[in-house]
Amino acid sequence: MVRVIVQALAATHGHTLREGFFLDLLRRGFSAEDARNQLETAIDWGRYAELYDYDRDDGRLTLEPGAQTYL
Repeated sequence: MVRVIVQALAATHGHTLREGFFLDLLRRGFSAEDARNQLETAIDWGRYAELYDYDRDDGRLTLEPGAQTYL
């Protein structure tokens, strides 16, 4: 999921997406609760690895500069 997030952010103008985009993807195969748990884990791991930033106030993920080089 971390790789999917980085790739999606890299492919968008402004390198920013709302968390709802990823929740919609996860809900295709998981319950709403499981999707939320998986996204929260992926957000934590990606932030720890400094691949992307997450603004909890507006629910946006933003790609960190150079993050694509780690994939």
